[in-house]
Amino acid sequence: MIKSYICALEHGIKTENAMKIKDVYSDELSSYPDLLTISEIQEILNISKSTVLRMLNKNELTRLRFSYGTRVSKTEVLKLIIKSIGKEKSA
Repeated sequence: MIKSYICALEHGIKTENAMKIKDVYSDELSSYPDLLTISEIQEILNISKSTVLRMLNKNELTRLRFSYGTRVSKTEVLKLIIKSIGKEKSA
């Protein structure tokens, strides 16, 4: 939780706004498991599989590798959303 706020502050989003963003997206993501598949990330962010893979390869998202596939924590996706909103506001 604290890391999300620090990430938000680093990207020009006030703490209270970061908390609001986190609350809104946490509610929307509540139906998803804590560890997301690539296809679930595609669905949440409305992006292609190749974009998700590129983000993983560039370490924009931290992945967990298991014998049955790659997973990304919901927290990582929330941090990415907060970070991208911060970029939009500063542009």
